[in-house]
Amino acid sequence: MFRRICAVFLIIFLTAGFIGLVWGEKNLSLGETDTYGEFRYQMMATGEGIEITGYTGTSSVVEIPADIEGEPVVSIGLRAFKEKNLTEIVIPDSD
Repeated sequence: MFRRICAVFLIIFLTAGFIGLVWGEKNLSLGETDTYGEFRYQMMATGEGIEITGYTGTSSVVEIPADIEGEPVVSIGLRAFKEKNLTEIVIPDSD
C-alpha cells in the first residue's frame, strides 16, 4: 500500500513538473519588466546581466544590444520574439 501511495505522489510530481516545463519558462529574472527602445527586458536574478523578454517592433531584422543601461545582455527569453516574423537576428560578439 505504501508503495502505491508513493507511486501516485511520484506520478503527480512528475506530471506537474512536465506541465511546468511545457507551459512555463525558466524564469531567472527579478520579475520587473522595463523597456529599452523596442525591447522589453528584466534584470537576471543571478545579477549577471539583462534578459531580453520581448520585442515590440515591427522590423523583420532585429539587432540585440550588447548592453542595456550599462548591464550586459546575457539572455534572450524563450518567447521574446514569439509571432514576430523575423528574418534575421543580429547578436553582438561576446567577450
